[in-house]
Amino acid sequence: MKVFDIIVPKVWVLFGLIVLANPVFVYALSFLFAKEDAGSFAIKLLYMTFGFVAPFAMSFLQIFPTTEDTARVLRWFFMLLPIYDLCHGFMMITQIDLTRIVLRIPFTVTLTPYDWKIAGYDALFLALALPLNWGIVFAFEFKVFDFLMCRGRGGAEAISDPVARRSSAVRDHMAP
Repeated sequence: MKVFDIIVPKVWVLFGLIVLANPVFVYALSFLFAKEDAGSFAIKLLYMTFGFVAPFAMSFLQIFPTTEDTARVLRWFFMLLPIYDLCHGFMMITQIDLTRIVLRIPFTVTLTPYDWKIAGYDALFLALALPLNWGIVFAFEFKVFDFLMCRGRGGAEAISDPVARRSSAVRDHMAP
């Protein structure tokens, strides 16, 4: 496949996975915000940071010997975000030869776009984002987190409301 005169072989895998993983990720993330515009702003900021800045930063961190270890650790945190996986995977596929030089992989070794050193982990984490984010959505929808955080006492709303808590405590101690 050719994108803007850049040869990007088999990039359709990343785009296919992001089409499936991204809406579920955004929906799962939306549960963390009470107001729609706050959630929208946070998602835009997250996408700008981890879809644009982080992949470029990781490219630079991987080049310099003093920051290689930092890049190896940070990548696992960044890969939890589907937008990072798409952008980083796309960059790695377009720069296979540069990656080969930086990682000192001889040109006699054949690299495919989805080798683990290129975009394999990005594709894997995009695929794993589907069940993970669906699990988060179901946990929010079925109030699993409310039950776990409130130890099964009837949900966060009832516990956080002191009037309701007092009146139910009084009602429990009243004679029939």
